[in-house]
Amino acid sequence: MFLHTPVGFDERGPMHCMIAAQKKWGEINEIIAYIPKNQDDRGKVALENFRMIARGYSVVHEVEVPKEPKGIIKAALLIGRELEERVKKGINVICLSCGMRFIVLALYTAALSLRLEDQEKVWLFLEIESDPTSGTLLPLINISKFLMHVYMKDSLDRDIMRLLAFGEARLQDIYSTLKKEGHGYTKTTIQNRLKALVKDGLVVKDRTTGTYKLKEIAIEELEERSQGNSKES
Repeated sequence: MFLHTPVGFDERGPMHCMIAAQKKWGEINEIIAYIPKNQDDRGKVALENFRMIARGYSVVHEVEVPKEPKGIIKAALLIGRELEERVKKGINVICLSCGMRFIVLALYTAALSLRLEDQEKVWLFLEIESDPTSGTLLPLINISKFLMHVYMKDSLDRDIMRLLAFGEARLQDIYSTLKKEGHGYTKTTIQNRLKALVKDGLVVKDRTTGTYKLKEIAIEELEERSQGNSKES
C-alpha cells in the first residue's frame, strides 16, 4: 500500500491518514510526500516534523511541486505520474486532510484523471479539521461513477439530487419545492425520474416511509473488492 500526502504547516492530518491506512491495510510500502518549492521557515519546520513522524511508518519519497496556482494542470500531471507508477503495484491512499490547498487540488485532479480500473485501487482520506476522530476512507471509484452519472443526467435529475442533498424528501415534497421554484414538471414525470435514479443507484427509497435520499458514498460498497486488491499491495 502506498500513501500520498501534501506536506503543509500541520503534520496531524497526514499522521491520522497514516494511522487509518495502516489499520486497514497493514504495512505502508512507501509514503510519497508532495512538498511546495521555496518553503518559508514555518514550512521547513513542519517538513522536519513530518519526516520524523513518517519515517516511523515507512520509506519517504519527496516530490517538489511548484507553487503556481495557474499551473494546477502541470502540478496534476507531475503528481499523476507518481500515482500511475504505484497503482500498478497495489492500493494507494491519498490524504486530502491537510494544508497546502494548491497541492490538495492537484492531487485530487490527478486522481480523477486515472483510468477507472486504476481508480479502483485509490482511496481518499478525509476528516473534519476540528475533529481528529472523524477520519474516513472513501473509495475514489465511487465518487467518479457518481459524477459520471450526474454528467449524463438532464436538468430534472440534477434538480432532484440537489434537493435531496439537503435531506430526505417525499415525492410530494420534491414536487411542491420544484413547483415553487417555477418548474413545470408533473408529479408523474418526477416519480418516473426518481424510479430511474433509484435503479441507477444514485438515490435510495425507504419502502416504509416513502421518502427518498441520496445514496451515501460508503466505504462498505467496495469492501470485498478492496480486500482482493489489498493482497496485491
